[in-house]
Amino acid sequence: MEIKILRELIEPALFREKIKLKSIRWKKIENKNVLEITIEKEGGTSLKDCEKASRIIEKILDEKDLIKTRYFLAVFSSGRKWK
Repeated sequence: MEIKILRELIEPALFREKIKLKSIRWKKIENKNVLEITIEKEGGTSLKDCEKASRIIEKILDEKDLIKTRYFLAVFSSGRKWK
């Protein structure tokens, strides 16, 4: 799984919702694969923004079927305001 390809697919979809993609990381935590995505939104990022981003990302990942292994998707706020 290549992060660059994920970014190219996810970033425009999030941007249409005024959500900025900050980072994508693939981690192994306690033998579990975790796709960790950090976002931010102008004026601050709410839990609803993270939920919305998660649904958008899940749809893209399901449609493209890029990740062939089991994984957990975790969407986080950067804790900063987008200016």
